[in-house]
Amino acid sequence: MKTGFILVPDMKWDGKQLEDLYVVALVQDRSLHSIRSLTAEHIPLLENIQKKGLVRIWTAGHTTDEYECFSCVVVIVFFNI
Repeated sequence: MKTGFILVPDMKWDGKQLEDLYVVALVQDRSLHSIRSLTAEHIPLLENIQKKGLVRIWTAGHTTDEYECFSCVVVIVFFNI
């Protein structure tokens, strides 16, 4: 099971207000197509995102102990012109 991921700031973040920072975790596991694809085997991946993601956010200067973690489906559309 792959537990790797990349954290990127949300496109709406202005790059200044840490209170408005949302990050998106893009997972490297290509077998994960949607939230419905999650199984118990993906728990290490989710724990890795939570643990390392929080460390990275705190390293960037966000010092609050309050945070929210939620999941959503990111739809990517490719156009071939």
